[in-house]
Amino acid sequence: MKLNKIFLGCAAAMALASCVSEDVSKLAGQDSGRLEVGVETQLPMKTRAEVYTVTNFPVTIYQEDGTTKVESYDAVSAMPAQILLPTGNYVLEAHTPGVMETIMTAPYYKGTETSTILKDATTQSTITCKQANTAVTVNYDQDFLDLFSSWTITFDDGTDNALSFINEDGTSPATLYWNLGSGVDKLTVNFRGTNRDGTITANMTLTKSQATETYDGQSVNFAGGDAIVVNFTPTEATSGYVTVGITASIFG
Repeated sequence: MKLNKIFLGCAAAMALASCVSEDVSKLAGQDSGRLEVGVETQLPMKTRAEVYTVTNFPVTIYQEDGTTKVESYDAVSAMPAQILLPTGNYVLEAHTPGVMETIMTAPYYKGTETSTILKDATTQSTITCKQANTAVTVNYDQDFLDLFSSWTITFDDGTDNALSFINEDGTSPATLYWNLGSGVDKLTVNFRGTNRDGTITANMTLTKSQATETYDGQSVNFAGGDAIVVNFTPTEATSGYVTVGITASIFG
């Protein structure tokens, strides 16, 4: 795995003094300490060659309950070098800008970290953002493309949350990123295509036991950071008709 990390350096002395002075006036009469926040991304091994910037991740500081907002910043790069806070426990959150949709064309990262502010002390905390959605890629070999004129491929997680690829997406469709939620222990791949013999159907069940790499520990459930690559190629059935073979690699 690869870590892409940014830690906030010291701001200009005059700007920092002005900011701290403002904060001190807000916290008059309260015990307080300072917080320095860093943000890093932990990339799945399947995408370790890719680079993601973390300077633009929004950051929110919550009270210990994780819901009451204390401070919020539009981007890591917009945060002050130090944040003056009342003593106590806090939950820090950072994520890719925007809201994670069910199906996206890019990975979405998010992470949380707890932090304790002590009186007259400086606390350094790092939020590690991990990929929260699952990458799904389909590949067609040339024999498949020569034989099939149209097709629909559906990935089914057992709920209403489905993902599909069709021939109109092109011969090398882009990877899609799927927010599976929790508790999904298997996926069904359903293929329906048209060739010279008519309509051909096939299916395959995918489980995490097929995974060859791990991102965030062992689990029987699919989760963020998993990468699923499914290959389609024609095969000859015992009847003499041509059908389709499905093979899959799972990196999770």
